Formats: sequence, structure tokens, C-alpha cells
Amino acid sequence: MIVGFSAGFFAGLLGIGGGFIFVPLLISLYPQIGIHSAIATSCGFTIFSGFSAFLSHAYKYLPMKRVLLFIFSGSIIGSILGPHIALLIPENILARCFVLIVILPFLMKQLKITLPLSIVILAGFGFFVGTAASIFGIGGGVFIVPILTQAFNKDIRPSITTSALFVVINSSIATITYAISGIVFWKILLFAGPAGVIGAGLGSRVSHRLSSTWLNIIMMVLIGLVILKMLSMTVS
Repeated sequence: MIVGFSAGFFAGLLGIGGGFIFVPLLISLYPQIGIHSAIATSCGFTIFSGFSAFLSHAYKYLPMKRVLLFIFSGSIIGSILGPHIALLIPENILARCFVLIVILPFLMKQLKITLPLSIVILAGFGFFVGTAASIFGIGGGVFIVPILTQAFNKDIRPSITTSALFVVINSSIATITYAISGIVFWKILLFAGPAGVIGAGLGSRVSHRLSSTWLNIIMMVLIGLVILKMLSMTVS
């Protein structure tokens, strides 16, 4: 419940789904679970946290429907393909790749890359995010929010709403794919899911009280802490 609440809080605060916090926390507390099952379970968790975050933000900041549609058009295949790829990757390599995939938005933030808002680019971006999110159980918000705000120059608040809705859709597809393989820990979701909903609701309320600058700072600091945690786990 603590893991679910913590991940849900930051999901609501930043529209990131919470998966990239849920996975490190879960395998730290329960190493016997294994990273593959942690990732599969995280995909299910991000449905709860993402949906709660979306409801909390949508009443005030509507999602960018056309942007979401184009991104999702590319992510459908990725969200189905990702779990099959993840199951082929050894656990130690998957843990190291988790660090790399989380650090990418941080690097793009520093590079200040700007991209034209075209259908092809959004669909291609969606395929990448859908695949990466389902491989690592991170929902995809950790990519969606920084890219929309940095590369496409969108305001962070509607970007958070858009990201939260994307997380729900993408994670639902990925969870079904993982469930077929039988590695989702449903008992964990029974407790972590509702706790994540409560945390996401609280995080969303806090988000409305903070400036865009502070939300961006929190996002970058959180990514940095997760990177350090996963690096320490791979070294050990």
C-alpha cells in the first residue's frame, strides 16, 4: 500500500503513471518477485494511478485530443510488442536498460530539442513510448510530459492530462498482454491499486497549487533519484 500510494502520488502530481517509481520500490522491498513480474504488475498499477490522475486533472485542464490520437495511433503496436520483447531480456540486462530508458527524458530536457508537431513524428514518438512503456512497466508519462513540454512547446498542465489518459490506454493493452503470460501479481494490485488511486488524487490536488516551474523541477529531481537507485541495484 505504501508503494502504491507513493507511486500514485507522483502519478497525480506529474501525470507520469507512477510505474517508474513503482518498479524500483517493489523490487527493492520484494526482490524475490523479479523484475519481469514487477514490470508486468506495474503495468496494471499504472491503469489505476493513471485513471485517477486523469479524472483529477481533466475537470480543469482538458487533454489535447488530436495530439493524443496521433500518439496513440503509433503506440498500439508498441504496447503489444513490448511485453514480448521484455520477456526475452535477462533480468540483469533489463535492470540496466531501465536506467537508460528513464534517463532519456532527462537528457532531452538538457539538450532542449525542439520538433515540429506533425502526424508522422507524433505517431513515431507514440510507437517508441508504447514499446518502451510496456517493456519497463512505466506507463509512458515520464516520456510524454517532458516531450510535449520541451520538444513540442506545450503547456505542462494539459500535457499532464494528456499523458495520464495515454497511460491508462497504453497500460491496459500491455497488462492484458502480460496477463496472458501469467506473470502479473494480482494480489499486489489488490492493495497497491486502491492506494495508488488515493495517492494520485492527493498528488493532483497538490499539482494544481504548484507552478509549472516547480512541476518541471520535481519531475527532473525524481528522475534523477530513480536513476541513482537503479544504478545502485545493478552494481550490487
